[in-house]
Amino acid sequence: MQTYVSRRAAICAVGGQAVHVGSVEDTVSAVMARLHEKTSFFICTLNLDHLWKLKKDISFSNAYSKAELVTPDGFPIVLLARLDGVRLRRTTGADLVEPLWAAAASNNLPLFVVGCNEQSIDTCIKVMSSRYQRTEIAGAVAPGMGFDPHGEEAKRLIAQISASRAKVCFVGLGAPTQEIFAACAADATQGIAFIPIGAGLEFIAGTKIRAPLWMQNFGLEWFWRLAQEPRRLGTRYLKSAAILCQILAPALLQSLSGKLLHVSRKETAKKTQAFKFKS
Repeated sequence: MQTYVSRRAAICAVGGQAVHVGSVEDTVSAVMARLHEKTSFFICTLNLDHLWKLKKDISFSNAYSKAELVTPDGFPIVLLARLDGVRLRRTTGADLVEPLWAAAASNNLPLFVVGCNEQSIDTCIKVMSSRYQRTEIAGAVAPGMGFDPHGEEAKRLIAQISASRAKVCFVGLGAPTQEIFAACAADATQGIAFIPIGAGLEFIAGTKIRAPLWMQNFGLEWFWRLAQEPRRLGTRYLKSAAILCQILAPALLQSLSGKLLHVSRKETAKKTQAFKFKS
């Protein structure tokens, strides 16, 4: 059994969770470089919902602890890091699909696609294959309803992926299923990058519509998604708001204390300088 400890230094921690990369470009470069090694690996894309689940779901927490890389998915993660003096750019699973697909195609790396439904998978593959002519699809599967990432169906799927010669596997099953499955799959295969991407396949296929770019840039993608799926996402976002308040209050206090201390030291230095001048 493989043991995963990211060898890449964390650039910050948010809510106690390390973040290793701060942009889409850095993530793609890190994934492509890591593929030169024999062992499989996976990444996670941190948001508030994940921070909530990390406190409540031991399987999810165990999976996260094995991730090779963690990216800043949610806008609040970027904001919280900025309060700590670290500038990040949102790097969602959906943001990673196209650049990683393009990099895989240009390097002749076969792809495997795991998604929620066959329609989205098939349409996404057609769209992306037309954009990137050198795309090689090693396999594509939509698991059945109630898919258990620890179950027999998962074990059969992992064996299929392992035998497919795929080098990059996109996993669009939603959290926490996709992260837990990616951790299990990385543990049982060799030389494959597992990339959890949420609704990334559906956005490309057009079976779900992503928020306009201006809403993404202003950190309002959550509002767009809530308006589309209020019943499914309402409770999730309430929990996310609660975890944000828990983290934000002390972070703001620490940031304010730091600024006040800086101002105080500056004033003290001025007074000391003025006293020396008079003397």
